[in-house]
Amino acid sequence: PLQPTDDEQRMDATVVASSGNTVVVEYTWRAVDLRGHRFETSTLARYEVHDGRFAGARMYYSDHAGLFGVPS
Repeated sequence: PLQPTDDEQRMDATVVASSGNTVVVEYTWRAVDLRGHRFETSTLARYEVHDGRFAGARMYYSDHAGLFGVPS
């Protein structure tokens, strides 16, 4: 429900680095809450794959206050 349209679902992802089972991706996370407030933040994510399966992820958001609905 936070990403109801193609615009919010678009990530514009770029692979920053990869090594072995790890890949680092930069993307823009977009959302809209139930009141219609829009939000977007640059995000860096580290993904791990083991035996061809997703094994974990860690996300680093640029705008923590905005992520939790605190006005800037």
